[in-house]
Formats: sequence, C-alpha cells, structure tokens
Amino acid sequence: MTGAWTFYTAYSVRSIVETEGQDISHLMFALRSMRNLLSLAVVLVLFLLTFDARELLTSVFGEFF
Repeated sequence: MTGAWTFYTAYSVRSIVETEGQDISHLMFALRSMRNLLSLAVVLVLFLLTFDARELLTSVFGEFF
C-alpha cells in the first residue's frame, strides 16, 4: 500500500517536469498523496507505541491483576 502511494507521488512529481500547463494539478496530487502516506505512517507509529506501552505495563504490573 505504501509502495503504491510512493509510486504515484513520484509519478506526479515527475509529471510536473515533463508536462506543460498542468503543473499545479500534478503538484496538488503529489502533495495529497504524500499527506495520505504520512498520515498512514503516523497512525502505524501510534498503534505500535500503544501496543508496546501495553506490553510494558502488562509485564511490569501483570502480577497485580
């Protein structure tokens, strides 16, 4: 999934250089695609941090519950 977003972002950035008259639309698509990619990365990092914190708390306080 991230590979496809990265590919489309790179394709849009390349299209800015190769085409005439549609630079802004290609730039906006690239920025939108990059925002989606970074949003996914933030969600994954938050999920992994939450999972890691839960595992740490379970291992430290597991004997009390």
